[in-house]
Amino acid sequence: MTYQNENQDSSCFARRTLRVLLAFAVLLMSLAVATAAQESQATLTGTVSDPSGALVAGATVLVHNDDSGADVRTVQTSSSGSFNITNLPAGHYTVRVNSSGFQT
Repeated sequence: MTYQNENQDSSCFARRTLRVLLAFAVLLMSLAVATAAQESQATLTGTVSDPSGALVAGATVLVHNDDSGADVRTVQTSSSGSFNITNLPAGHYTVRVNSSGFQT
């Protein structure tokens, strides 16, 4: 009779161990998915104005990646002088603004 109880105890222990391992595996997989979902992206938002503070509509905003040496994005400012550039990869950038009638 003692032998049966030992069998039942080891079977119960094996099931508990399996459940704990399964829960741990699910936790690890969910952490891996959460980590993969993180991205190194940025958004650059601004408003272009002249020295007197007047907003400059239609100005060209050029974003240059200093690490790769490439111009990565060019946008025009809105009628209110604002611009929004999304999904920029992590890196070092130089931003230049050009508009007719203004010196750079």
